[in-house]
Amino acid sequence: MAEISLLIVEDEAVTAMFMERKLLRLGYNVLKCVSTGEDAIVYAAEHRPDIILMDIRLAGKMDGLEAAERIKSESDNPVRFIFTTGYSDTECRVKALRLDPAGFLVKPVNIAELTGIIDSSCNTLNPPVPQGGHVKGTPG
Repeated sequence: MAEISLLIVEDEAVTAMFMERKLLRLGYNVLKCVSTGEDAIVYAAEHRPDIILMDIRLAGKMDGLEAAERIKSESDNPVRFIFTTGYSDTECRVKALRLDPAGFLVKPVNIAELTGIIDSSCNTLNPPVPQGGHVKGTPG
């Protein structure tokens, strides 16, 4: 399986550093932490992460949901989103679910739950190759 790359979009520096440190210690490839939706759009276009951990309420002019919509619409990369928020209101969750996220977590983020979602997304992004070494329907 190819290494899955992660981008963390979080405007609370302590939370971003905590998630980055925990994920790196567990062996995940964290590309960078950015704090605004605008920076997330630029970074995602340049570096094409596989998974984006996106806080919904961000510093800057756009929230995480708007940034995720822009990233999805402007990218041919099948990026998966895991949304995080300090708010558990229904309206926020409904808006996030329209973007078909890999997960939705209320802060404080439980690292075991987060890594479970990441690992599940890894299987979606890179399905295992069947025995015989090739995917059905391809020459091999």
